[in-house]
Amino acid sequence: MAALELCNVTVSFGEHAVLRDVSLSVADGEFVVLVGPSGCGKSTLLRVVAGLVRPASGEVRIGDRRVDALEPAERDLAMVFQNYALYPHKTVAQNLAFPLELRRVPRAELERRVRETAESLGLADLLERKPGALSGGQMQRVALGRALIRDPKLFLFDEPLSNLDAKLRHEMRAEIARLHQRTRVTSLYVTHDQSEALTLGGRIAVLDRGRFEQIGAPLDVFARPATRFVAGFIGSPAMNLLPGVARGGRFEVGELSLAAPTDATRELVLGVRPHEVALDAARARDVSLELEVTFVEALGTQTLVSFRLGEHELRASLDGDARVRVGERKRISISRSSLHWFDQGTGLRLD
Repeated sequence: MAALELCNVTVSFGEHAVLRDVSLSVADGEFVVLVGPSGCGKSTLLRVVAGLVRPASGEVRIGDRRVDALEPAERDLAMVFQNYALYPHKTVAQNLAFPLELRRVPRAELERRVRETAESLGLADLLERKPGALSGGQMQRVALGRALIRDPKLFLFDEPLSNLDAKLRHEMRAEIARLHQRTRVTSLYVTHDQSEALTLGGRIAVLDRGRFEQIGAPLDVFARPATRFVAGFIGSPAMNLLPGVARGGRFEVGELSLAAPTDATRELVLGVRPHEVALDAARARDVSLELEVTFVEALGTQTLVSFRLGEHELRASLDGDARVRVGERKRISISRSSLHWFDQGTGLRLD
């Protein structure tokens, strides 16, 4: 195992800058998730670490060694892809054994490691099958096993669960988490799924347009998003982001009027998590107003309700048994302590 260090890495494809002077430290044994929308640069960053893309500037270090000039095979890392990349003509056992065969590992040790890896991933009964006879979840386990069996210094995961259905994604998230708890191999995991990031990451690094917006523990990023982008991207359903103007110490948007975080005239964005919007009359001592219901989504354990707020929409996440109908007016309340404020121009959080 080894720590990973990226220092001021820049990557451009022609005139298009994909990564802009990014730096990231991953401690020995840590699991860090890179999360962001499509095209933000997260997969490119992973490929820089793997040696598949050479940076225009900056350094990549694994352990105490600078590796940005080394070939992929010289970096002692293992990569798990979205498309499994299994050999269709080889059995599960042969797919698992292939990295060891390339290293000329003695046959007895090779067979022992194949058997142990298969047992740890629930593949012991599938060793003679070929990939065409496996389910998506089983193929992803084989791909994980092929990476695990190499005993690398670093694991790289490039959206490995994107091809699986919701149930299998949940199962494989748990499998990957258990794998890391057992091996403690330094891991860098790329996903566009913020729920996956919050579940798996010891820390998450939120990337947008080639720059890190925020790096921190999942609950810290959720509770105190550093920018408007992070606030809107992390969390499901997404945070309500309501633009307005603060004047004379008051902020107004639609029918909502409340104390602003500044006395200056300034364009701000008010952020409110849907689960912080309540119909509980006992909370009326906080922010309280009556709004029209425009849309209702009954999802079983929760009901998502949209309210009209001037030209904007305010979404609330209520209990599944909430009785709300489109067209009626309901009094909602919000705790002042749950409000988030961002500068409209810079997008930065205001404390």
